[in-house]
Amino acid sequence: MKQWIRRSFVVSLLILGALPLGATVAPIVSGQSLWWIVKRIGLSVDAIESKVDLLDTTTSGTACGIVELSQSSVSGGTLAISTAGSYCLKEDITADVTIGASCVLLDMNGRCVTGTIAVNSGSYSVIKNGFVNPPAPTSAPAAGISVALGVSKLFIDNVVVECTDTATDIDGRNAIEMAGDDVQIRHCTLIAGAGGASGGTSTGGGGSGILLTSDASDVVVANCVLIGGDGGDNSGLGKGNGGHGIAIAGADNVVIEECTVFRAGDGGAGIGGSNSGGDGGHGIALITSAAENMFIKNCTIQKSGAGGSGADDGGDGGHGISVASVSNIKVAVSNCIISDTGAGGGAISGFAGDGGNGVFIGSSNTDISVRSCTISNTGVFGGGSSSAGKAVDDNVAAGAGASKIYANFAHDIPNAIKFDVQASGVESGFALSNPPSSTAVSVYANVFI
Repeated sequence: MKQWIRRSFVVSLLILGALPLGATVAPIVSGQSLWWIVKRIGLSVDAIESKVDLLDTTTSGTACGIVELSQSSVSGGTLAISTAGSYCLKEDITADVTIGASCVLLDMNGRCVTGTIAVNSGSYSVIKNGFVNPPAPTSAPAAGISVALGVSKLFIDNVVVECTDTATDIDGRNAIEMAGDDVQIRHCTLIAGAGGASGGTSTGGGGSGILLTSDASDVVVANCVLIGGDGGDNSGLGKGNGGHGIAIAGADNVVIEECTVFRAGDGGAGIGGSNSGGDGGHGIALITSAAENMFIKNCTIQKSGAGGSGADDGGDGGHGISVASVSNIKVAVSNCIISDTGAGGGAISGFAGDGGNGVFIGSSNTDISVRSCTISNTGVFGGGSSSAGKAVDDNVAAGAGASKIYANFAHDIPNAIKFDVQASGVESGFALSNPPSSTAVSVYANVFI
């Protein structure tokens, strides 16, 4: 009797849930005996129990192991990860972390690494959810997170890197330095370190939020906040330039989208003698080596760096976006907001610095486009015969590879020429009244008030 009660109770619980397991209870026919009905129900329950046993055997033995990391995991000042697996910080640690394997998941678990992280080799790895606070460097500094040549398919997500400023006459740290390929950097806050002051010839320049080296390729940077480091002051012959929000030194196939550069680094002051001020850093800069296939879209550059004042020459203000004269090819800038570019630095006995432009395009580039951007409050000049910043300063001559500058809007531009396109030195935009009137203006025109 107890067995019959147990089976009946089980059936009542399983009537709604047992069907997905493939078991059914045979139809009850009018006139059948109670014994026969109970017998058929019992056979169905046995079938369900066998299905459950089968599920239990197929899901056993698949537990995921997570390796917990703590200060006790550090050896000789380094926490080395050399085996594939899932790793999690259980506490804040003071150490340099190295990754030398593929298929590594490093979950920082909201903890802080006081040190640096170096990804030296491997593929298919993830670094996420934590803080990196490198100390002030005493020699040529490694980046807060560095990714070596040969590393591929790396994902960095939701990480804050804040570099401590340099105290000596060396460069500030880059928050991230990237030489790998097929890499994504998303939802990160990246604060570079300032360069150190000097009385000699090697004043430190400011670090950049991200530096993509000439070896980097197939990189996505999205939804990040970036701050460049200031250049160091100099009382000798050094010149501390400000760091950039993002610096691209020849990388190929890069997408930068929905990022915010809160500010690039200011140039350091040149104090005494014939010392010059440093140049201000750019919001996003293509520098030193040619790059190909750059897409910069939906970004906000709130402030580029001011040029440092000089006892001799003043430094130039930083541009919102700078495409240097190093033969870059296929650079597309679209739907960006650029404001408050760097002011030129003043000078006592030499030339004052020029104000920063919204977008600067050097003469040797090919197939550069700038469209649907709003540019305002470009940099004022430092004095004398220097120039204030333009909305767009395009130095590529007309021809097959001429830049395509269209459908941009500018206001509060201190230079009399707002859109200086195709190296003409002549205005290439249409003035609107302020407020704009109902007069029709081509949607492809660059306009300003």
